[in-house]
Amino acid sequence: MQIIILDHEPYSSIKKKSYFIDEFRINGIEVEYWSLVDALPYTKTLMYNYREDGLGVKYFSTTELLMNEISKLDNKKVILIIELWFIPFTYKLFKAIRMGGIKWARIDYYLNPTIALEPKKPLSKQLSEITLHNFKRKVSTFLTSYFYSKSGYQIPDLLYVTGANRNRVTHANKVVSIDYFDILNFDQIKDSLRPLSARYLVFLDTMLFDHPDILMYGFTPNGNKSQYFEVLNDFFTKIEEKTGYQVVIAGHPKSDYNNEFNGRLCLMGQTGELVRHSEGVITHGSLSISYALLANKPITYIYSSKLFNRNEFLLFTLKNMIYASEILNANLIEMSDACLGNFDNDVLDQKYEAFLHSYYRKDKLDSRENFKIILDNLKQLLHD
Repeated sequence: MQIIILDHEPYSSIKKKSYFIDEFRINGIEVEYWSLVDALPYTKTLMYNYREDGLGVKYFSTTELLMNEISKLDNKKVILIIELWFIPFTYKLFKAIRMGGIKWARIDYYLNPTIALEPKKPLSKQLSEITLHNFKRKVSTFLTSYFYSKSGYQIPDLLYVTGANRNRVTHANKVVSIDYFDILNFDQIKDSLRPLSARYLVFLDTMLFDHPDILMYGFTPNGNKSQYFEVLNDFFTKIEEKTGYQVVIAGHPKSDYNNEFNGRLCLMGQTGELVRHSEGVITHGSLSISYALLANKPITYIYSSKLFNRNEFLLFTLKNMIYASEILNANLIEMSDACLGNFDNDVLDQKYEAFLHSYYRKDKLDSRENFKIILDNLKQLLHD
């Protein structure tokens, strides 16, 4: 059995961990990571601050080169794990995979956690918000849907999703429940030592103006980045003066900061530990609120009317925060508000637990860990 991962992002240690590459190899399975970051129209112009090499890692400059390699694969031994968009540009690629009889799976960690925090809109509201960007996106979605319904090439043989919710799982030959990776990490760090002795609040950084996924989806967060950090740091100072707590930054793993937070402690790769021992969490809508749900920490969403009404992406972010604050009984604070509000609101344990069950946790009846679930189902898929 051989596993080949086709991904639209560069290879990194995070990808290695998310795809269980070491675990597969320990179990005698050959694994390769093939990146199309240089070939796809929605990624090749993006700037990633990481790009690693490693055993079995290949970068393809065109989809034609990739399809040539795919044509050489033995469909009785190889399974693909695919993280690519199905768009007109990739239609031939998905067709070549299906016509070659190669079975493939998708591990979608983000589907349920993302839709959990997005408000549903009535049709009238959607129509009233049509912009040029939205119109282009809707046309692209329509074209993709056309190919989708006619060909079925992009329907995975096996789809792994987190949580019990299936409202957005539209097409897959088999759906399997797994844990969101923060669930696994929290189990490992829940008994960890405090990362610092002082009491603190933790800000879950989302790289609001620089995250490559923002540009990948066609948004342009064209606000004033320096003004954003000025407003944000002023707000943190007010929090520190009011509460007596420090504000510590849980840096986004894709970030590369240089004192944007005015000397405040910014730690990378320790989000779970920081949240676990904090007094509460501050966020613009990071998916890492999963740690706050697991550790029963109060959540505070923050925004700036002056900044968040400037473009479609920031307005979209604000609407999501309003919705999330309502369904999680969380605070929602305007950063210029001198009163600030509370940072220790009551946590509704039952609401948190229900949210985790729906969108983050695997089926309770399955006691296996993620890797075992993924491996067992891939082996079964290959032999079906």
